[in-house]
Amino acid sequence: DLTGNELTDIDTIHQWCVDEIDYEFDENITVGQEFFGFDYAKLAVETAFRAMGDCEDQAILDVAYLESCGFETALALIHDGSHPTLGQFYHGACLVHIEDTSAFSLSYPTCRLWRFGTSDPYYPEYSWCVLDPTWDISFGTEPSWLQDYSSLSSDIFTIALCDVGGVIV
Repeated sequence: DLTGNELTDIDTIHQWCVDEIDYEFDENITVGQEFFGFDYAKLAVETAFRAMGDCEDQAILDVAYLESCGFETALALIHDGSHPTLGQFYHGACLVHIEDTSAFSLSYPTCRLWRFGTSDPYYPEYSWCVLDPTWDISFGTEPSWLQDYSSLSSDIFTIALCDVGGVIV
C-alpha cells in the first residue's frame, strides 16, 4: 500500500524487489539464447513470474514497479572495462528521480544523488538516486561499486534508457 510519502513509497517498492527476487545467471536460461547469447534481458513480467533474474532483469522490474506507481525512473546499464576495484564491470541498476531532494538529503545524508551527463534538460539538478536490487542494497544506501567512483563528478550516467513524459529517450 502506498502512503503518499515519496521516500517511504520508493523504499517500499524497491525493498519488495530486493526481498522477493533471487539472482539467476543468464546461463540458467535456455529460451532465447539462440538470439541473445548469454545476456538475455527479461521483461518485467518474466522476472516477477519466475521471482528470479540477473542484474538488468531485477533493475527492469524495479523500474516497471516504480513507473507504475508514478515515479520517474531510468534503467542504467553500466559497462566499465577498468573499474577501480572490480576490473571488468558490467551491471544494470535502476535510477529514480527524487522530487524532494532536501528531505532525501536529511533522511539519507551519506547517499549521493546523481544527474545525467552535464546537462539534463528535464532535471538539471542532482536528483537521481541509484537503486541496486541485485546486491540487496536498501533505498538510501549507496552501492559499494558506486563508491569506487567517488573521485568522479556525480554526472557519470551520461546515457540511460529513460521514460520522459511517456517517451523512451
